[in-house]
Amino acid sequence: MWKAKFSRHLAFAALMCLLTVTQQPAHAATLTLALAEVVGFYPAILAADMGYFAKEGLDVRVIRGINGKRCLKHLLDGEADLSTTADIPLVFAAHQGKAFDVVATMSTSTKDNILLVRSDSGIKTVEDLKGKKVGYVAGTSSHYFTDTLLTFYRVDPDSVEKVPLDPAQIETLTREGRYDAAGLYEPLASRAKAVLGDQWRVLPNPKLYTPTFNLISSRKVSDADLVKVLRAISKATDFINKHPEQAKAPLKQGVSTNAADLVSLDQYDFDLKLSQTLLSTLEAQSRWAVREKLVDAHPEPDFLSHIRVGPLTTLNKRAVSLMK
Repeated sequence: MWKAKFSRHLAFAALMCLLTVTQQPAHAATLTLALAEVVGFYPAILAADMGYFAKEGLDVRVIRGINGKRCLKHLLDGEADLSTTADIPLVFAAHQGKAFDVVATMSTSTKDNILLVRSDSGIKTVEDLKGKKVGYVAGTSSHYFTDTLLTFYRVDPDSVEKVPLDPAQIETLTREGRYDAAGLYEPLASRAKAVLGDQWRVLPNPKLYTPTFNLISSRKVSDADLVKVLRAISKATDFINKHPEQAKAPLKQGVSTNAADLVSLDQYDFDLKLSQTLLSTLEAQSRWAVREKLVDAHPEPDFLSHIRVGPLTTLNKRAVSLMK
């Protein structure tokens, strides 16, 4: 009889221990996010600044970066679990055999890249770029945009003097007249305009390229944590779309530019998704990089294997429209 009572007491004690363990609050997952201070990544900037990540039970530590290329390097070097980057740096990383997953595109824009021309350069059309100093930021959307524009207008890239620009020094380079024209993305374009005052013009852009602004993950981050990250960014995206004026208020604090008020959120389509367009863009950029001998031709990357659809599908299956 006493053995039966002892067994019941033992079972009850074990159950209470189990309940005590399961009722303990879960520790917030700690993730490091390399966050580019670029307007296209504003949903992630807003999610961090407004505490949306913490509300999802995440402890997200932010490393601020001047562009997506540098942020992706933090991830590839093991210094970050997540990063924000546009498409072009992903192409170079894939060709180098680096491991990463694209988790979502948070925005796109047909107006982010422009060809900015100094008024004193004598440049009126793209054809006038021959013999001129044309600036670009190597390994970024600026690089691809500039080359694509020259190709479209049948301007031999060898007929211009290409000038690599350091994005951290754009004001100085502009002030010193280091370039006659430059393919720039925001907020670099606004920073350069601020230096030039009214001594600039923008050449027509036939919208040959629509950059994507993406969230990238290390493969060690779990799908469950990524769903929480995406849910936080989704809330920020909804806030931007429903309350654009209120959303723009913290823009100057979230984006590293002295001319943030010149950057309009209307230039961007904020929508969390994974689309076939992203895959097509990466493949087209890969062909460009091979053609320009910026990367080795082989092995050819399988970009689809770098896209992790599970977390976004869990959050919103309609947001994923990828095909093999």
